Amino acid sequence: MKIYLISMLSFLVVFASGQNTKPKETTVFYNSLSWCADGKTLCFSVIVLDSGVFDKRHWEIGSVDIKTGKLIRITKNEVDDDWPAYSPDGKKLVFQSERDGNAQIYVMNADGRHPQRLTNNGFAEFHPVWSPDGKKILFVSTRDGNQELYKMNADGSDQVRLTTSPFKEFNPQWSPDGQKIVYYYEKGDNKDQLYIADSDGKNAVKISSDSTHNYYPSWAPDGKTIIYTMSGNVCTLNVNNPADKKLLLKGISYAKYSPDGKKIAFKKGSWPSNDIWICDSDGSNQVQITDTRQVISLFAISGSK
Repeated sequence: MKIYLISMLSFLVVFASGQNTKPKETTVFYNSLSWCADGKTLCFSVIVLDSGVFDKRHWEIGSVDIKTGKLIRITKNEVDDDWPAYSPDGKKLVFQSERDGNAQIYVMNADGRHPQRLTNNGFAEFHPVWSPDGKKILFVSTRDGNQELYKMNADGSDQVRLTTSPFKEFNPQWSPDGQKIVYYYEKGDNKDQLYIADSDGKNAVKISSDSTHNYYPSWAPDGKTIIYTMSGNVCTLNVNNPADKKLLLKGISYAKYSPDGKKIAFKKGSWPSNDIWICDSDGSNQVQITDTRQVISLFAISGSK
């Protein structure tokens, strides 16, 4: 009996110490996607979770060739570089970074050279995106005490607040003609809603009707359709008749239309692991375009292979 008890105690000590538990796998997770205007390349932000450990400082920016799957690492810092978006001509990227302290908006060449800081304050600035003509940038800021939408010139000048709500705005996107913006609105009750407003933030109208999560909108090039996430599924919505909505991709939480509207890029998987896929605009012909092992090798931290 003593021998049995000692053996059991030894097992419990080993089990509790984690010595017999399976090591956590190193995984890859993407945060955002942006199509280049030529439709051949996607830029993204990604994090490699070394042995399952999350370190926010290691969000980095890269790109992938749609046809070949070739990966390019664009940023390499000890801090967060996140939410990149191509300029309309594909020559530049706007993004958020903590390289100088708190999250601010920067622009750089598409290959990562010549970064330039556009905002400079002690508050959080994030979710930047170019206007269709490349002259303006939409972004989110907490500088006035609440999380609101702002707009500025592409060189960082003339920064103007667009919204004045008591809630939090996220992820603004321009309409193809630059006359409208769509974004989502977090009320804090797990009932995020989509809104469309004029490009100056006025005349905001709610276009989602489900009392659940509605977020990450992406405008189709024809200006008539929006894809968005509703409680973990991607749906389509008719801008002129918001009640006309359809399920497009089940179990997908983020998707973006290609510049010609013929393809959709999306993230497949859930935290802490996903991949980038593309499909036709109707959801068919789904193809994975990123390779996890290659991403881990290229974006590895502390020597993960």
